[in-house]
Amino acid sequence: MELALYTPGLGYYARDSLKFGALPYQRQDGRLVAGSDFVTAPEISPLFGQTLAAQLQQALQQTHTDTLWEFGAGSGALALQLLSSWAEQGKPLPQYRIVELSATLRARQQATLAAVAAVLLGMQYGVINPHIGFLYGIKAFTAAVLGGIGSIPGAMLGGLLLGVAEAFGADVFGDQYKDVVAFGLLVLVLLFRPTGILGRPEVEKV
Repeated sequence: MELALYTPGLGYYARDSLKFGALPYQRQDGRLVAGSDFVTAPEISPLFGQTLAAQLQQALQQTHTDTLWEFGAGSGALALQLLSSWAEQGKPLPQYRIVELSATLRARQQATLAAVAAVLLGMQYGVINPHIGFLYGIKAFTAAVLGGIGSIPGAMLGGLLLGVAEAFGADVFGDQYKDVVAFGLLVLVLLFRPTGILGRPEVEKV
């Protein structure tokens, strides 16, 4: 069964075909096209997720739990509906963890949830403006430059070093200066090692 479902490129859940959605066909640009293999309740209406959100919120409170796990999240529609429902009601958002074996479904879930991540963050803290993700983007760029553009291990190392530098700066100079320390570190790296810690200079052959 594992081979039939998850063999890379061949298994049912390892292929790029549309599995969840409008069954058995859907309308696109005014014409009928092939739909999904099957449909689930969250794909039909957001009412399912909104109803379930109330019960799950009660269960989380009764068990004093702040983490919710979903195994096999499909397209991510249920996760989106639950998180959106709690955010609209002003409820505290739990840590939502998805366990998914299919790489194609993981990519679809990430696309579904990434589209509303900033909105949910804004609703959680009561602030939504065009610059809400600017600081996070700058810090991610700083970590990538610090570790070396194009190097995944370098980005991980850069993120770790950036976090340590911010914590050190906040402890020594105060919380209001932690961003100054982070961006000062970026300037130093650009001045003395533009390729980053694990980055390598590109050599052009002529």
